Amino acid sequence: MLQIMEEVQVTALMVLGFALGKVVINDAKIEIVAKPVITKYNDSIEYVTNLLNFLIQFEMVKTINIAPGSYSIYKPFVFSSTVKKIDKIRELVKSFEQKTSAKLNVQGNNIFINAEERKENFKSRGLCSENMSSFYVLPDGKVTICEQMYWHPFFILGDLSKQSIMEVWNSEKALKLWNFSQDEVKTSSPCKTCNEFEDCRRGRGNCWRFAIAAYGLENYDYPSPDCPYAPEVTKPYFTPDE
Repeated sequence: MLQIMEEVQVTALMVLGFALGKVVINDAKIEIVAKPVITKYNDSIEYVTNLLNFLIQFEMVKTINIAPGSYSIYKPFVFSSTVKKIDKIRELVKSFEQKTSAKLNVQGNNIFINAEERKENFKSRGLCSENMSSFYVLPDGKVTICEQMYWHPFFILGDLSKQSIMEVWNSEKALKLWNFSQDEVKTSSPCKTCNEFEDCRRGRGNCWRFAIAAYGLENYDYPSPDCPYAPEVTKPYFTPDE
């Protein structure tokens, strides 16, 4: 669902560009980050070439993050592209670096690395902002920690149709979730006995969404699959080779 929403957002940007004109967007001086999502439906070199040519004409598009569509947490079908095609897109994006001052990036890494590299990569992972500097409001007013959690009951912090923003932000649920303790973790999760639990959860954080995508909706207390102690992934989480 999120991937579809993100593709709609990019399409909306294109429509806005044509409607207002290139000069208007550039004159607005509002920096834009574009995040087109690549799935098996739009992973052709022709499509991505046209997309990049369109985006780089706007001076205020400062960053273009190509995001390979991943396994859907909520839908029973797989719409991922393949490693082979994403690698070709990665080469294409690199060829555009001389054509624009925008920062270009293809997200994701589908290469299986050794345990030591995995550990080092996990240490330098990005800080998770969920329930630390942001939350997300769903269409019915419910508040969740991440836009990809939707109405998962464990992550609902409150309801803005009944509470103020600050009431939700300082709510018992929000504080309890940030202080999620090792005692609450299921015995089947490696996090239950991990000696690095406090540093991990209270440091850069463990991505709840990645855990759910890799191990199932009920296993939100599992480690992110890129954690060096993560068990074998049980869902079609990784992009297929071909």
